[in-house]
Amino acid sequence: MTDLSDTTGQVISLPAALHSNARGQISMIDAYWHALRQSPQDIPKRTEIDPRALQHSLPWVLIAERIAPGHALLRVAGSALSDLLGMEVRGMPATIFIEPAARRPFTETLEQVFTTPAIAELVVTSKASFARPRLEGCLVFWPLASDLGDIDRVLGCLCLFGSAGLAKGRAPRRFIVETHRLRRIPLNAEQPPITGDRSLSHPTAPAPLSRGALRLVFSQD
Repeated sequence: MTDLSDTTGQVISLPAALHSNARGQISMIDAYWHALRQSPQDIPKRTEIDPRALQHSLPWVLIAERIAPGHALLRVAGSALSDLLGMEVRGMPATIFIEPAARRPFTETLEQVFTTPAIAELVVTSKASFARPRLEGCLVFWPLASDLGDIDRVLGCLCLFGSAGLAKGRAPRRFIVETHRLRRIPLNAEQPPITGDRSLSHPTAPAPLSRGALRLVFSQD
């Protein structure tokens, strides 16, 4: 079992399936994001994200742009995310994945990714109902900067635990946030690195591709 601390300091036991493909996808994206940082003061730019480095996770990857405090629009979204909602989600608010009654804590957490900045890890569930099995997963956001240096975008990935992603059931599927954790990004070179964080592992990162490589195409950007 893998443990994750929530905002109250309690320890939450995650399903063992987190060690499967879902954890591997999240860990590789996390390692790639860290590999793009040139220094402790650096947040990767959204133009540096190369889809070829994330090819195994692309169906579940998103990029969202902050348009107001607590509000972000999806500029890039993988096909699996659209299938989950049964609709094209690009151009929709990031809250589209969350049940309406659970959106306030979600937006508060997302805002901290931009302003702290921080990496946010959210354990999410979607309850079972007719033709809809229970889903459990992890939604992670990493901050991204614009060419001007403003932190106004996030790279995200939603990974479902176990085999649930192969049997999502009838769309749309929306989630509630069971617990979340923020990992502060130390932007001051004199700050010590954060230690004791086992919520994400850091395997060898795929090497960032050259500046002239293929880039993601952003809509309404």
